[in-house]
Amino acid sequence: MGKKKARAEAVKERLYWFLAAAYVADVVGLLSADRVAKLASFEAAAGPQTWQEHVQVSLDIDDNFVKKVYGLCRERKGEVESLAFVLQGLGCPEAEARLEEVLGEEEAP
Repeated sequence: MGKKKARAEAVKERLYWFLAAAYVADVVGLLSADRVAKLASFEAAAGPQTWQEHVQVSLDIDDNFVKKVYGLCRERKGEVESLAFVLQGLGCPEAEARLEEVLGEEEAP
């Protein structure tokens, strides 16, 4: 695989997990309204699905699943630790970094 293709794949995976992290944070009420609005502004270019629907379909999850797993985690862990646990369980290789991007002041990739 060439450098450009490898970089494109890395960017694609980072964006994918950014959206997954945003979805999980949104479901449990931790995603800022500003971030939700910014993500919604990309939907016109993304096709017929919302960004949330894209994550649900690609990971085969729904709001109820996320809320249940997050709720169980919150019995023993903090908010961000619980979100990271959910993302790690879904296969996110850098859950903490994606959550920092989603919940922090940085702009979306």
